[in-house]
Amino acid sequence: MPTRQAKTAALVHWKQHGTVSVWRYTGNARGFDGWHVTADADGGRSLLALIDLLTEVNDVSLYRTLKVMHPTPAILRVPNHRDTPVIAPARWRLRYAQDHEDWSLVADGDVLECVLGEARMREVRASVEAMLRGDGDFAIGTARKRRPDRHLLWFWWWPKAQS
Repeated sequence: MPTRQAKTAALVHWKQHGTVSVWRYTGNARGFDGWHVTADADGGRSLLALIDLLTEVNDVSLYRTLKVMHPTPAILRVPNHRDTPVIAPARWRLRYAQDHEDWSLVADGDVLECVLGEARMREVRASVEAMLRGDGDFAIGTARKRRPDRHLLWFWWWPKAQS
């Protein structure tokens, strides 16, 4: 079994593979509040590896940042939210939170920072696995029925035309 030091080194040296796209809709986003994510097979596996490392290392001072591709028309046809404009960060930072239930998605300039506790990391991991199986059109997060916020993360399958 790898030591904590070896796991930390693996996290520090983690490199992104594949493509990940993250965006949110502007204007009338009714029913599509929050952030949206999709990834090709390599991007999804790379994201799973990162989530595993963050969870195993369990150090709130460490994070990794993914390069994000602006969603293409083929990607945006999957949720099919018509011609609603989107914004996309250039990078997506994932950070581990000490509180088991923490969940935060905050845009800061061209970076979307996602801070997750262990339970939430497991939720995101299961959602990425589902996305890689071709599932999608579901969200996880903390939005409330009467007052939705942008702390939802939607998962979408990677479009066949994009592969």
